[in-house]
Amino acid sequence: MTKDFSLEAWRVIFLNALFQGGRLTVGAISSLYFLQQGFSLGEFAQLKSIQAVIFLAFDIPIGLFLTWIGSYRSMLISTIFGFLGAVGYLISTNLGSFMISEAFIALSLSIWPPSMGAYCMAVLKPNEGKKGVVERYFHTGDAIANISIVLAGVCGAWLYQSSIYLPYLAFAMIYLLAASLLLKKPPPEVHEIISNRKNRLSFNFGALRKIWPFILMMCATQFAFQPILHYWQPFFKDQFQATTFDISIVFVAYSLTMSGTSSIYAFLNKFSFFHHPLVPISLGAFASLYFFGLSSSPSYVSALILFSFLFAFVNIVQMAASILIQKRVSDEERINCSKQTSFIARIAMLISLTLFGFLSRLSLPIDRIFFIYGAISLVAFTFLGITAFAYSLRKETLAQKT
Repeated sequence: MTKDFSLEAWRVIFLNALFQGGRLTVGAISSLYFLQQGFSLGEFAQLKSIQAVIFLAFDIPIGLFLTWIGSYRSMLISTIFGFLGAVGYLISTNLGSFMISEAFIALSLSIWPPSMGAYCMAVLKPNEGKKGVVERYFHTGDAIANISIVLAGVCGAWLYQSSIYLPYLAFAMIYLLAASLLLKKPPPEVHEIISNRKNRLSFNFGALRKIWPFILMMCATQFAFQPILHYWQPFFKDQFQATTFDISIVFVAYSLTMSGTSSIYAFLNKFSFFHHPLVPISLGAFASLYFFGLSSSPSYVSALILFSFLFAFVNIVQMAASILIQKRVSDEERINCSKQTSFIARIAMLISLTLFGFLSRLSLPIDRIFFIYGAISLVAFTFLGITAFAYSLRKETLAQKT
């Protein structure tokens, strides 16, 4: 596998590992840190909804801007925004200042995935004709990023024991390191490719027609991801009286599970069967069942196992949908199309966060809320599976007639 990827391709994997690990240095303690400042769970939901608002308001304008300045510079800007957000969390004293800091982090998260994805496709340009190489590259990168997340999360939880501020300080320092590495110019052959993409500003919603099934997949994934992404810490604390150490174990478990499943999925992508959209859709439907098990889990250990696989499977579906989109759009459309897709998916994210806040205000316990999300996700992925199957059948019938 190593020979398929250039040195620059591995450098991007390392940069992504820094980016993902840096922000998730606070992954095991972010809600605890905020709640320890004297805020409520409702205010935490309000804080996280800033992400959805930022994504909805700025996704398409950001896509146009990033297309203009290029994917590599966009990655640098993303790390700078993340650094400012981490510093903001360190010095914030009221909800307003936390929201500004969260806005910087949201901008960072909004910029990095499409920019890195577009830059990776430029780096992988010589490999485009090799079957399965692009899929293996992204899933391998995801597996390595998840190992980085484990190490960063463990360090963050350990640092939190000494001082609640140290994890955010580490977050800021890692992003500063990533920004300094991004000051290095890309190799000449890659620079030529990304330079040719610059200044081609397009606002082409027509390009979305050929990827609409994958947009729906992203929407379903974003909806399902929100409760497990933002509210797993309160869930374990409320259901099993989990300590900070117990929560750090959960973080390590789901990160290692994500890394392992991503590695296996990267290997399986050598077989053409796993390139079919029905595979990640079926996996999404299967993952939805884990919500039911999690909501009725009798013990901390069983909840830990179920949650780890739920998180890992949803992550694979999201990654697979992103790769399917990247491969079906042209170089010039890639960043714009990714941001337009992201904009639509963020609507599902906002609906999910709003629904969670509404159900919380009804005083429903978190386990019951997880059960409701499992039912909705199962219906959504089942519908997607039927639609994708019908679409494939129609294409096959048309091909036979031709």
